[in-house]
Parts: sequence; structure tokens; C-alpha cells
Amino acid sequence: MGAGKAKDMPQRNRKVQRAARQQLVNDHGLSYTDARTQVRRGTRVTRVAPARTMLADGVWSRYGRWIHGTDDWTQWRFRCGTCGHVQSPADNAHGSEPCPEAAMWQCAAGQTPACPPAGESPEYYQVFGYHGHGRVFLFDFTGGRLEHPPLTDADDEIVEVPGVTAPARGSSPWESRAR
Repeated sequence: MGAGKAKDMPQRNRKVQRAARQQLVNDHGLSYTDARTQVRRGTRVTRVAPARTMLADGVWSRYGRWIHGTDDWTQWRFRCGTCGHVQSPADNAHGSEPCPEAAMWQCAAGQTPACPPAGESPEYYQVFGYHGHGRVFLFDFTGGRLEHPPLTDADDEIVEVPGVTAPARGSSPWESRAR
């Protein structure tokens, strides 16, 4: 029993070392020892895409879940690239008609005379998928790297967000801005 366990140890160490070296190759800014510690804990570090990056809808959904810890996109927070105002779809409504998806591509703060839509802002993501593409504000996240658990099948699921990863709601006054 003890001999079998000792035999498996070198193979497991090689896997940890290989994964740690891969994190170093991916330029995560870690020392080899820190990278090994991360791998042994089972966590991963992903570089968050910079502004003006084109993201597949699955990757964008994954960022939203990892950063905010929920699949509920109405709780995700976005930052206006012009004035820096942070808003969530749960906070946003347009007149008497609720328009939660607008928080992702239109600033509701009014802190500048005219905050442009996400596509004209200096900081946005271009999200593309089966339903087309649209420009959205960046997530409210500081830092360039995100620590997350190992990938699972759930991480490949696309969160259906009207106007971004799913067809826009027909009643949305912002529908034309999302495309």
C-alpha cells in the first residue's frame, strides 16, 4: 500500500510542475513557487482581457460569473468608460419601462454632459455569438488577473442576457444600441 502511494507521487508532482510552468509561460506574474501553490490549491489565474477586446459570448459569461460569483446577470456590475460610474442592471430603469440590459451599454449617471454609449466609449468589450454582436461596458473589476476554480462544464454555459448573448427584448428602447 505504501509503495503504490509513493509510486503515484512523482507522477502527481510532474503534473503540478507542468501546470505551474504553464502559468509562468502565460505570464501571470507569479514566481514558480507561487504558481505551484496555486496549482496545488486547485485554483487558476486568468488574465482579464483589456478594453476593446472581442470576446465570445461564452467567455464574457464566464467573466461575469467569476467576477460577481453569480449566474444572475442582473447583479453584475459595469463601469462607464467615460465617467467611471458603476451600475448594475438591477439599478437601471428607463422611464416607466424597466430596461435592465441598458446598464451594460449606456451610462445612467449623467455625470458628464453626454456619456457616449459603450461602442463610442474608450473602454468596452465587443461580445459576439450566435445572435450577433454588441459592445458593452467593462465589468467593474480592478486588476488584470482573476483567480478562479478549475474549469467545469458549467463554465462553458452561456448566460442569456437580452441584447448581448440573446436576442434583445422587443420593448427595449436600447435595442438598436446593442447591435
